[in-house]
Amino acid sequence: MLAAGGTRLLQLFLLFVLIQLSSGTAQNTLVTGFALLSSFAIFTDSGGSNYLLQLDEGRLGRRVFARAMGLHVLLAVAGGAAASAITLNARGASHDAAVVTVLLALAVAQTAESTMRTARAPSLHGGRDVAYALPDLVLIGLKGPLVLVALVTGVLPVLAFVAIPSLVLGTVTYLINRRPLRRDVPVQRKLTLTILEYGVSGSLSSFYSQAPLVLGTAVLGVSMMAPLALAFRIVQPLEILPATVSQQLIPRLRRRRFAPVRVWAWFAMTGLVIAAVLALLAVGFSDAVPASFDLVVFLVILTSVPVKFGNYALVATAIGHGLVRSRLVAAAVVGVMTLAAVAAALVWAPSTALPAVTVASELFLLVTLSGLLHRRTETAKVIA
Repeated sequence: MLAAGGTRLLQLFLLFVLIQLSSGTAQNTLVTGFALLSSFAIFTDSGGSNYLLQLDEGRLGRRVFARAMGLHVLLAVAGGAAASAITLNARGASHDAAVVTVLLALAVAQTAESTMRTARAPSLHGGRDVAYALPDLVLIGLKGPLVLVALVTGVLPVLAFVAIPSLVLGTVTYLINRRPLRRDVPVQRKLTLTILEYGVSGSLSSFYSQAPLVLGTAVLGVSMMAPLALAFRIVQPLEILPATVSQQLIPRLRRRRFAPVRVWAWFAMTGLVIAAVLALLAVGFSDAVPASFDLVVFLVILTSVPVKFGNYALVATAIGHGLVRSRLVAAAVVGVMTLAAVAAALVWAPSTALPAVTVASELFLLVTLSGLLHRRTETAKVIA
């Protein structure tokens, strides 16, 4: 978890360098594009990692692993291309050669690093948490110096080289985790559809939180969305904490049941403490932030953090208990509600209403998913 947190700090450092080495339309384009790449990495997650983690160890073989990896790579490439296209075609976007080159390099790096989550999933089956965290540590050691060189030299195109360590490390991670897997494990019927079921539920779950940024950029352009994009890119790395812990809980939840309310409370309290610290820092250093930073937008986004952290626990509970379809139903309901709210916000007051939609959507998911989990739990008790 500490290693994963380190990679998110590296992402924040990269964001800081992007801001320092750009200004005006170039800065708006890079900040918004960087945030959209993160959003689409979540949208296009195939579900391969969660699928592999919920398998019994005896059912995880090379062919299953290869199928999960192939799906993830295909969707991750499509997501990176979509994010880049939306950014560069948005109103007010910069088409300077250096800006475009760096943005495309960031898309390649994001694709490789996203795929690495699925590539290292087998290491958790044997309880090898250190092996799971090692790629993050190596990534920090390889990528960090490149970002530092760009900052020291003041040369923006240096950041185009960050794609190289991500690609190399992603490939090596896949080969290392593939080696110990058995060749003779049969592939279940409709494997691709089963994996995609996890991915679709994850995509729908992320749609509600990413829709304000994605749709806002497509409709309003990069200059108006830069403050929201910057707030998203600062806050989103925090999600590595609940995402990593909840993912590691999935195999354990299959063996021991935890009370969903208690797990949600643990996660939510952690999010509350982190959000409070960030709010104090933002208010204290408000005079030293870039022009694209909006304190009000940032504080509104921070109010969603405790609920978002708690919702990660609820999703892990659903997956661990085999209730993937309950998660899918909840995500679909919340997605429809969020889409309507975003449409209204774009018409009414985009700059203030779009951040509020993020908070409302997290509350929608909390109510919907907890209700479904409660109903399934009560049904199971009656059947038993």
